[in-house]
Amino acid sequence: MVGCLLIAGVAFGAVAAISGCGSSSPTGEPPGQESGQTSGSLSPMMQAYYRAHPRLVDGPLRPAPTTPDKIVADIRAGLDADEGIWLPDYLPDGFALAAPYNGVGSGSVYPNPYVCGVAYGITYTDGVGYIMVMKNSEDDLTQGEWAPLKETLAGRHLRVHEGAEVTLVATAADGDVPLLVAGSGFGADRLAEELTKVAASLSSR
Repeated sequence: MVGCLLIAGVAFGAVAAISGCGSSSPTGEPPGQESGQTSGSLSPMMQAYYRAHPRLVDGPLRPAPTTPDKIVADIRAGLDADEGIWLPDYLPDGFALAAPYNGVGSGSVYPNPYVCGVAYGITYTDGVGYIMVMKNSEDDLTQGEWAPLKETLAGRHLRVHEGAEVTLVATAADGDVPLLVAGSGFGADRLAEELTKVAASLSSR
C-alpha cells in the first residue's frame, strides 16, 4: 500500500502505532494474538518492530517550546486544503508538544506534528508518557473491544479501548470526524479518564 499511514492498530487487546508517509507491504494475514502485535496492514518487519517496542516510540520524549498558532500553521502547511484541523483545548498538567522523535523504527526522526495529505498526527509529552492525537488514521478501529463513553465530540459519543500498553479514545466508527487519541506511560488508573478529557476537548481550528 502506498500513501500516508497514521496507524493505530488494535488487535486482540494489543495496540501499536506508526506515523509515516511512504509505502508498506500488506501481509494479507489476519492479526496475531501475541502481545504487542499490530494489525495486518503493516509489513512483517514493522510487525516485528512493534512487538519489540510495544510503547510505540524509541527512547525518551522531551517537550519542545511552541505556541498553538505555530502548531496549527505547521499542520496547515502540509494538510490538504479542505481538511479541518482538530486540536485539544485540554492537556494534563506538564504536557506540551514533544520534540521530533523516531517513532517508526526506521532510524529517522520525523517532524512533530507529522502531516501527510488528509492525515496528521501530533504527539504531546510530559517527558515520561505521551499523548498522540491523530486525524484520519487508516487502520481499522473496529478491531478489539471498545466501550462507549458518556462524553461526546461533534455530537457523537466517544469510545475507549484499554490495551495492555496503550489506551485509545476515538470518535464513533461511523462518525463524520475520524479522530483518535492514544496514550501511555502516565496517569496509572487515570489514563483512560485523562485521554477522554483530551478527546472531548478537541476543537476545530
